[in-house]
Parts: sequence; structure tokens; C-alpha cells
Amino acid sequence: MSRFIRLWLLTAAATAVSFGSVTLAADTVIKPANQRFASKDASEVPNFQQHVVPLLSRLGCNGRACHGSFQGQGGFRLSLFGYDFKLDHAGLAKGDKEKDKEPRVLIEEPEESLALLKATLETPHRGGKRMDADSWQYNIFRNWIKAGAKNVDEDSPKFVKLEVTPSEIQFSKDGEQAQIVAVAVWSDGTREDVTPLCRFNSNDDLIAAIDTNGLVKSGQSGDTHIVVNYDAGVVPIPVIRPVSDKSGKKYPKVETPTKIDEHVVQKLRKLGVVPSELCDDHEFLRRSSLDLAGTLPSPQEVVAFQSDTDPNKRAKKVDELLERPGYIAWWTTKLCDFTGNNANNLNINNGYKVDRTQEWYDWIYRRVAANEPYDKLIEGIVTAVSRKPDESYTEYCQRMTAMYGPKKEGSYAEAGGLTYFWARRNFLKPEDRAIGFAYTFMGIRIQCAQCHKHPFDQWTQNDFNQFTGFFKGTGYGTNPRDKKEEQALKEKLGITAKLNNNDLQKALAKHISAGEVVPVAELFSTRPEAPKANARDKNKDKDTAKRAGQQPPPPSAKLLGAETVVLSDHDDVRVPLMAWLRDSKNPYFAKAFVNRVWSNYFNVGIVQPVDDMSLANAPSNAALLNYLAEGFIANNFDMKWLHREICNSATYQRS
Repeated sequence: MSRFIRLWLLTAAATAVSFGSVTLAADTVIKPANQRFASKDASEVPNFQQHVVPLLSRLGCNGRACHGSFQGQGGFRLSLFGYDFKLDHAGLAKGDKEKDKEPRVLIEEPEESLALLKATLETPHRGGKRMDADSWQYNIFRNWIKAGAKNVDEDSPKFVKLEVTPSEIQFSKDGEQAQIVAVAVWSDGTREDVTPLCRFNSNDDLIAAIDTNGLVKSGQSGDTHIVVNYDAGVVPIPVIRPVSDKSGKKYPKVETPTKIDEHVVQKLRKLGVVPSELCDDHEFLRRSSLDLAGTLPSPQEVVAFQSDTDPNKRAKKVDELLERPGYIAWWTTKLCDFTGNNANNLNINNGYKVDRTQEWYDWIYRRVAANEPYDKLIEGIVTAVSRKPDESYTEYCQRMTAMYGPKKEGSYAEAGGLTYFWARRNFLKPEDRAIGFAYTFMGIRIQCAQCHKHPFDQWTQNDFNQFTGFFKGTGYGTNPRDKKEEQALKEKLGITAKLNNNDLQKALAKHISAGEVVPVAELFSTRPEAPKANARDKNKDKDTAKRAGQQPPPPSAKLLGAETVVLSDHDDVRVPLMAWLRDSKNPYFAKAFVNRVWSNYFNVGIVQPVDDMSLANAPSNAALLNYLAEGFIANNFDMKWLHREICNSATYQRS
């Protein structure tokens, strides 16, 4: 290792970190693998996670059309896009005895390993030739096998981040090129140039094409991103080529009265796009009335607005529209769409007939009318339960009967949380809830990670499985601890026979109409307990705990891209989930709503599609999205602040 350090490390003065037995500068960058392994005499031992698996991805071996498919190819399977090191190592080093498949690597004779013979076409390979026998790629695999083909262990450094330079590429003419360099940062402080081990993609090849070595070439005028993938790192790099000669220093002076305008014009200056003039009063009034209140202005309102000489009349009109019933109704409808209010998924039987989609609408309407902060409104959905604090099951049923029976006391909108969100027919399984929750409140699509590593984001199947833990303790129906009370209520009503669902609902409806208290389904949350195991598992758990000198670990779940939460510490595991959502460090919650609102005004999101905020689908103007999200949080998630900020900008008021 010390010989390798002397030969290949680029030195720089900085705070020192430990790398094996050698002390290195914190910003020292290890040279790329294609240089270090160029010679067959290279003695460095590659790391399975840092070098071998990324190389498998780079060569396409773990793609969906090759060994990454769920069936594998030729009896050899790898995890799709390389996320399961245990599976990948087993496939390479252990083979499959049940299917009489030999290991793909031979430690005693590395050059005779099937993995190398097939990849170099010395043995027939349906995937074709993947490397030459005298290549640096070959030397990486051979050296890894020769050193014992070791897997990743618990003490191995963890991937921290991927740093990519340049952070933005600006082309001005045909034939220009730019080289991308990627540096992986690990938990032990080491930094390595991993450019040859990365996968590169262009979101628009016509604007910017990129080869397998990270060399970007200019194309047509426009704006796109190059996406760099390595391990869990997914980094988008903006690429811009102006659409006119009016860019940079040639760009004309454009007024930027608001921060939104500053961020927008900054991007337009790079693109060479000169914005149009401000719209006239008639156009502004029509546009703002439709966008904010969902209605057209009356003829009298048009005449009055055009004759008004107040220089602040547009800002005042925005404030006026935000106080109208039309605004409440229009944006309640929008929020109903965002949160999934759909009659087809709300077939809930409680013995009483009610339009649950209308109740959903009324619940949100009440909070929009009060200008309740967005995070508070969402909290009423995320942590919703049917009962009030310290309310027994029987008392809850009495309150519901009073609400839906002859007395008509109270309303669903006043009763508490939006329980119907959790009772939808497409939102019952933990996996469906995890997918729907991320989509609704964070604008991200994690369904791919249910089966394999997400191809356009950082999420792995392990991330998905750990996240579902937050959605296993919430049920809609009868809480198991209240079965006796439920049965007592049925017996009091004379419902003793086991009726089918239709007959039971008819019987309950009859009693509700008479003002009698009936058992009612509820949304409840239970404190999670350690999973029960059979005798063999119990003994195994005890032995493991005894060897480790500790108790078996309590049930836990992991927030996406954040910390692990011990579930048994919380009566309702959705409470820490909501706390994480509204935290200012959450990279999705505020941005998702801001992006949807922006899309309402401009018919396109800063991130488009608006519900696909993956790392590979970068925002068209990251600075603008960050400004609006940070301002939204700083103003306590005030939805009216966001509407005002957008509508009062020159960007919104352009013709």
C-alpha cells in the first residue's frame, strides 16, 4: 500500500486524515483506476464496492438486459444497477450448487475465472466482448480475484458523496468539448477520482452528447443536464448553449424588481433569451383572476381596474383575490387533487351514507379558508386518527352517531384529522403507502426501489424496505384492543348473528337512523413491537444477542436519505415522520409544494414532471426553486405568501 501511495497520490496541503497506515491530506485525490491499473504489474488490491461493482455497472453487466434481470443470464445473476453487494458477491464467488453452477471466479487461478474468460470472449459469451485481456478493467478484476475476491465488510468505508466538476458547462459554438471529472468521497476521508468508473447519460443528446469517458460535446442550442452515476451518487450537471447572440455581456438590461425575477433573468442571460414586456392591465386581471380564484373578472371589475391609477394596484388586486371565496374553493380543489381525493378509492362502509369526497373537500376547505400553514394542514393528514385524546371507543361511536344520526351534531371537517387519506383502497398496504406518501408530500417516485436500485435516483431496495416501517402501525377498521367494546355495542343492538357485510351495513344504518349508538370503523395507530419469531428464530436471536453482549435490536425504520428512527420509542410512528417532513433540512417537502404551485401559474414546473423530483431529473432553475422553498419555510409555510411572491413578480406579469 505504501508503494502505491508514493507512486499515485496527488498531494496537497490540508487537514490530515488516515488512509490505512499512511496519513494523507484531506483534499488529496487518488488518481483514477484506469491509470493505477494500466499495467499488469499493478499490485493494488481493488475494493469490491469502490471498484468492482461500479465497473460491472460501467460495462453493462448488471443492466436489465444482461445479468441484472430478475432471471439473470446463463445461470448468473447480479443485482440490477449494483445495489446488493451480498447478492453480487455470492453470484461471483459462490456460484449456485443447486443448479450445478460453478463460481465465476477462481482464486487459485484468477486468469481462468469464468468472469474474465467470458468478458474477453476467450469463452463464448452471449453478452459479447466487454474488455480486453491487457486492459485496466481486466487488471482490476484479476487483482481483486487474486487477493481473495473479498466482499464488503462492516468496517469498510461508506460512500458519502460524489463531487463532479465542472458544476456547470456553457457552450457557445459547434465542436466545443468539456471533460467531466468525478471524485468519490468516503467515510474514512479518502477521495478518489472515479471518472472511469462512472456511468454518464445526457437528458438531451441533441444539445449535449457525452461519451463513456465523460467527454461532453456541444450540439444544438438549448438547456439540458448531464447525469453522472457512481454507487449511490447521482449528480446532474447543467449544460447550456445560448439560443441567440444576446447572452452574457451582450444581454440587454432587464429590470428585476423581485428575487424571483433576479433568478429567472440570471438563467435567461445564459440562454440568450430576452423576456417580453409586462402585460397590460386587462391581461393581468384576467390571468390572475383565473389562476388565483378560478373565475373571470366581471365587466365592472375590468373597467374599475383599468381606470385605477394606483401604481400598486396589481399587488392590491392579488391581495383582494386571495381573500375571495373563489380562491378558497379553487385551491381547495387543487389540494384535493394533490392529496388523492377520489371517489373510486373511498368505498368505506360505516353504516351511514355520506359523500366522503365532499367531506374530504370540506376538511381542506376549512383549513384553506383559515389560511392554515401548509405544514400544519399536512400534519392533520399525516398524523390523523379518528378519536380525540382520551376518548374511549364507545365515546367515539357516540360522537359519530350524533354526527351522522338524527341529531346532526358537528361535522367531519371539525372532527379532527383527514382520516380518509389512510382509508383509501389503494393505500392499505405498507408498500403502497410508502409509494403514495413519497409521491404526495415529497414529489418523488420511489416505486422502482421496491424491487431494485432506482435507475435515476439514490434509492435502493433496502432504502424502500426500511422506509415502509413507518406505515405498518396504522389501520382502518376496528382496533384489536377494542374488540370487546365493539361486540358489546352489537349485542346491545341485537346484532348477534354473523351477517355478511351488506346485511350488517343495512342493520347499522337502521339503528343510526333511530339515533342508536353503533360500532364505527376508525383510523388508529399502534405502538410497534418487536416482531414475533418461531422457536428456531428466537434461539437464533438469543444466540446472536449473547455473542454481541446485547439485547436484540428494537424495531426501527429509516427516513429517506436521513436517520434511522427507533419505532418503539413512539406511540405513533407517523409523528417523527411528520417532524422530518417539516424540518427545514428536508430536501423535498417544501420544494414539492412550491414546484406544484409554480406549475399552476406557468403550466410547467421548475422540475418537470412536477411529481418526479429525482436527482437525475434536475430543476431547470435550481436557484429559483431553492429561493422559493427557503422563503416558504421562513414564512412558516404560509401558502398566501407563496402566491403573492409569484404573482407580484415581473416574471408572472410578462405578456
